[in-house]
Amino acid sequence: MEDKNSNLSNQNLDNPSSRRKFLTRATIGAALATIPAKSVWATGLTNSIVASGHGSDFAGGRTLVLRSPDYWLTSNVPELNVPYSQLTYTSFPVIHRSLRRLFSSKEGLLLLRHLLGDRAQLENFIKFTLQGAVGNFKHGNKSYDIELGKRNGEAKRYTWEKFLEQLGGEEGVAELNTYLVSAYLNAKHSGFHGIHYPIVNGFNENYAPYQTAEQFLSKLHIAAASRPRDTLRTLKALHHDPSSLQHAT
Repeated sequence: MEDKNSNLSNQNLDNPSSRRKFLTRATIGAALATIPAKSVWATGLTNSIVASGHGSDFAGGRTLVLRSPDYWLTSNVPELNVPYSQLTYTSFPVIHRSLRRLFSSKEGLLLLRHLLGDRAQLENFIKFTLQGAVGNFKHGNKSYDIELGKRNGEAKRYTWEKFLEQLGGEEGVAELNTYLVSAYLNAKHSGFHGIHYPIVNGFNENYAPYQTAEQFLSKLHIAAASRPRDTLRTLKALHHDPSSLQHAT
């Protein structure tokens, strides 16, 4: 059944051709202009990013319960092994610009588990996909864990902490991608894992704000690309204090 309340229903994003047109024809600003200012869970985020007009009714009158980003790596949900770009209709993760240059357009291959900080899998990604090196390196009087870009010139060196920070997002929003991924997984698995976040339509055909978790993630991605700090602040509140946002008007 079509969800007439969904903000994305008129985009028909389930059609591959429509998905491509949505990305190529709609600028970030134009897409954001379609998002109403009144939100179910956002305060202080102008032209908020989800569930406008639904109030607290989509949650069935119950308090929202979400899992934190660090929960998901031990959850074994199958989406951990899916590329982020496949879920957001070919949008790449919002990673730090200097790291993005070293990825040479391979950021589209980042899996959700990579963005959540799975070091073992990231080590394989660095070695075999990015053709980098992972180990114990010295340069001057400093120690590093990762070398990238050596084949194209001077190597760029990272500690694990710095690499994960830049993988997380732009400067000042180092946890952006982990919270985007976590919000998506909470929406996808509401009703399981102790989660109550019915923001997408389920088998009971509830009239939730979004038809699919992938549409929800795509809307979040648009907001994150345009207003990363506000988006991260709101996503953190959603995860750690949802009742403060659930009844916001």
